[in-house]
Amino acid sequence: MEKAMQPPSNTAKQAESHFSATDGGNPILKINTAREAAFMAELLADTPSTRQLSTKTGATNAPDVIYKLRKRGWKIKTVYEWVETRYKEKVRAGRYELNPQQMDAARLALSAFRSKHG
Repeated sequence: MEKAMQPPSNTAKQAESHFSATDGGNPILKINTAREAAFMAELLADTPSTRQLSTKTGATNAPDVIYKLRKRGWKIKTVYEWVETRYKEKVRAGRYELNPQQMDAARLALSAFRSKHG
């Protein structure tokens, strides 16, 4: 069994190099675009709904961005809940939740992205 990688100290340059490498054969854990950075910031702050992500980030297809992040190894769970529409109908809506074990990785990846792209 491979020894788990130790997280680097909290500098953006080290974070970028750490999250540009694969971790035990898993996909790369990094943030590639400003839209992904906005999504990750929201996931770190809360468990946003699709509507909240669209409103706060300006995304028109939030599930597609979540799909792309998942495909690269980010563990984002969809938690369903019943909500009432403006027409008083009950519908099932999803909220997104980042795996707590990836919170530190997300903070470092977000910091690395922001230091590189402003």
